[in-house]
Amino acid sequence: MDKRKLFFLITGIMTTMALHAQNSIDKLIDHFSTVGNAVFRSAVERNPRTGKVVKVVKTLKAEGKAASAIRSAFAEEARKSNSNTSIKDGMKTVILTTRQSGRRSVYMLREPVENDNYPEIKATIIIRFNQ
Repeated sequence: MDKRKLFFLITGIMTTMALHAQNSIDKLIDHFSTVGNAVFRSAVERNPRTGKVVKVVKTLKAEGKAASAIRSAFAEEARKSNSNTSIKDGMKTVILTTRQSGRRSVYMLREPVENDNYPEIKATIIIRFNQ
């Protein structure tokens, strides 16, 4: 196989993996924002001159099945993407970052460290669009 074709094939696979990470968490957040016991907030920042979206921030607080599904998605994506996990003051924070053409995204999950059956989680997604 030609080196050029191989380069494009590898680049395509890596881009697809980054998109999958983002899409799986985004889909869960969107789904649980409309069903179940969850608190969802969304904010959009626009450029006042052009009206184009500059930044989107989504926050979801959930417990039970929703929290379990989101926690699993973050754990799965943390294994295969750029991630950082920290524990401070009894809270575990997982941060995933992705960079795609035209946007940078940060996914953050905060949950208590203690082993409760259904602890509440807080998931935040920050998407900044390049101008």
